[in-house]
Amino acid sequence: MGEPRKPTSAPITALNFEPLVGPVTRAEVKAFRKSPGNLGLRTTAALTENNREALGVGVILLTICILGTEYGLIYGLFFVSEGIGVILALIAVLLLFALKWCWDTLHHEVFVTSPWGRWYRLTRFAATNGLTYSAQISPPRYPATIFLRGGDRAATDVVGFTKPTPVQMGNYHYSGEVEIGRVREWGFVRLQLDRRLPHMVLEAKIRRRLTGTRFPVSFSSHQTLSLEGDFDRYFTLYVPRDYERDALYVFTPDLMALLIDEAAPFDVEIIDDWMYIYSHRPFEMATTDAYARLDRIVETVGAKARRQSSRYWDDRVAPRDVNLVAQHGRRLRRLEDRLYVIGASVIVAGVVTILVTEAILRR
Repeated sequence: MGEPRKPTSAPITALNFEPLVGPVTRAEVKAFRKSPGNLGLRTTAALTENNREALGVGVILLTICILGTEYGLIYGLFFVSEGIGVILALIAVLLLFALKWCWDTLHHEVFVTSPWGRWYRLTRFAATNGLTYSAQISPPRYPATIFLRGGDRAATDVVGFTKPTPVQMGNYHYSGEVEIGRVREWGFVRLQLDRRLPHMVLEAKIRRRLTGTRFPVSFSSHQTLSLEGDFDRYFTLYVPRDYERDALYVFTPDLMALLIDEAAPFDVEIIDDWMYIYSHRPFEMATTDAYARLDRIVETVGAKARRQSSRYWDDRVAPRDVNLVAQHGRRLRRLEDRLYVIGASVIVAGVVTILVTEAILRR
């Protein structure tokens, strides 16, 4: 789906959340689903695994409730003793309440938290507050590391702000790469910076210890940089070789403190003129909690990162007004890249050895 136009957005703290959390009726969702403008959504819409499970459990519960109610009313009142009949009648009443609960649950799952209910809420929320919203971007054209992994790549429920520079928040998933510890579903925040910076990655140690998950790419260890204080307890910082001084210019003690306070569970990546903050769990985009978290990150970590990098320039590329980073600083060297080189070298050396040995033996 294409990106919508970019209206002027309100500050995150001043957003009107009523369209997001207010009541939604079945008729509203049905009308939204049939809207001609949602043809693209209809071609990609499908119940999530959670909704399918909820529907299955709900159908089973409804069946049990109906059968139980019939059993209690018929057998309890007409075919057994009075005492047992009263008990079964009470059970039947309880099952009727259970029946009502099942119906409410199914209604909530299908028309409120289902994809269509969620899309309707977020579309209404974005329109009310002058934000951009894309239910799905497939594939997302972002340069960051996680968006280049696997197949069937898609960013979903992407909400965009323009305060004071572009900020987007959403979820992302891809298929393939089933290696243990590799996360394939992410929540992300992306903030635009004023200047291009060297490629730098902060891998959250707390998240890795608690969940066993790790960043989807492994970087060679000679690119790690140790920073002062307790920062190394929370993050592993990867910086291109010969860019250690540049990293220290960006990651000042006050920015490090904000990262520890507000972003310790998240991985952080700076690439080109964007800063990405990754959660190993998707964000609940139809809840106010997601935007409260976004506001804290943008107003603390994001604002400080923008201020700190606003005057950065790579002195390897002159003059100062050129907003570029030298070639070897634009991307970190990945460990797998080195392994590929080593593996290819071993194969070539093996083939050459075999050919030379055969030539010698033929003489």
